[in-house]
Amino acid sequence: MKKPLSKKAKIALISVASVILLIGLGLLSFVFYILDFNAHPKATFDISYAKVTDDITVMNFNVRCISPEDLGEKTWFERAPRVISQIAENEPDIICFQEVTHVHQGFLKNALKGYGYTIKYRGVGALSEATPIYYNLKKFELVSDGGFWLSPTPNKMSKGWGAAMKRVCSYVVLRQKSDGKEFAVFNTHLDHVSELARVNGIKLVLDKIKELGDLPSMLLGDMNALYGSDTYNAAIESFDDSREVAKTTEENRNTYHNYGKKSGDSAIDYCFLLKDKFDVDFYHVLAEKVNGEFASDHYALKIILKLK
Repeated sequence: MKKPLSKKAKIALISVASVILLIGLGLLSFVFYILDFNAHPKATFDISYAKVTDDITVMNFNVRCISPEDLGEKTWFERAPRVISQIAENEPDIICFQEVTHVHQGFLKNALKGYGYTIKYRGVGALSEATPIYYNLKKFELVSDGGFWLSPTPNKMSKGWGAAMKRVCSYVVLRQKSDGKEFAVFNTHLDHVSELARVNGIKLVLDKIKELGDLPSMLLGDMNALYGSDTYNAAIESFDDSREVAKTTEENRNTYHNYGKKSGDSAIDYCFLLKDKFDVDFYHVLAEKVNGEFASDHYALKIILKLK
């Protein structure tokens, strides 16, 4: 016969159950908050209302992962409308995002109207990151798309070369509706720890681009590599740094700022272009705050170009 629980044990059991219930209700409330936030974004932008021109406006934007370190104005839920506001102000035809989780993507796909997209997550779970590519449906039609992991086994979920985590590259081949010209866009996020992983990762991406033959191709992303590094030099063997070939450019090349805390050399986000395939009219680091606050811990890039 079981001994009945003492009054003290019963109180302890009820206390534990109450805590578990409160945590469960809190998590459930947070999930419903996210779902509602994503379904009814505070800010939206519809590219289909923008004027169609021969120029292609490209944006690279590391939107910052979901992190417990980000409180108050730094939370994604505070920053998300700023991200959309900055996109709306610049009207990009193509956007390459980094550090996009399922939480980000749920918001972005509802907030950005008139865009198609391709996305491939590097791992499993709600906070696994991806490098999606958004493109203007009014100007382009999708020819093909896909993605691969930056590792010796790129066709399966994996990491390699001492990388701290799995890394992935997404790509699209697009056709301009105005003239039928095709081009490719690749978007990646190289490892932040291993230089070997960065060099081998970007070489793998470049090899994939070579498989497309002579197709005009651009490679954007957070390379976690400074100007002049081995990773950067590997890229510019066959690609131009859009900043270096733009007709209108600027002194500033720094892109990572850690919410204004980082100063000095911090150029780690790039737009590389296959040599002799594009005319670049404009390159700009969008270092402006949005309504007095940062949209991310990285500045976005804006490049305006044409196919030759």
